[in-house]
Amino acid sequence: MPWRPPSAGPDDLDARLAPFRERGGRLHRNDGELVGEVYLQPVVYWTSRGVLWWRRWSDPDEHVHGMLFFADGRFSDFYEFGQGLDEDLHLWPNGTFRLNGEDLQVFWLDDEASSAMRQRWDLDPADY
Repeated sequence: MPWRPPSAGPDDLDARLAPFRERGGRLHRNDGELVGEVYLQPVVYWTSRGVLWWRRWSDPDEHVHGMLFFADGRFSDFYEFGQGLDEDLHLWPNGTFRLNGEDLQVFWLDDEASSAMRQRWDLDPADY
């Protein structure tokens, strides 16, 4: 049994997350007020079971690490997985982002603007 899980391959990735991989978005209330920005980074997880040589790794599971940069300067982050992620994957393609029970409008950025956001907020993918 290896001490580390195997590297994630293309078959380990959740295809539903493809449009949201390393994707940024701008969050607005329905009246147009800017709430802030969100950046999504899917992360593959494994769990380990057993002890010593009886250990084994679970099948990989992909979660989302989200980072929130509020217009008032605050920062927060979150992890979404399981049923919560399933619910979000029904909202996000329709331009809705649920934050603390409030449905906000999300305007997803293209690859270039998402990359610029990553640089502006100094989000190095190797850090998470």
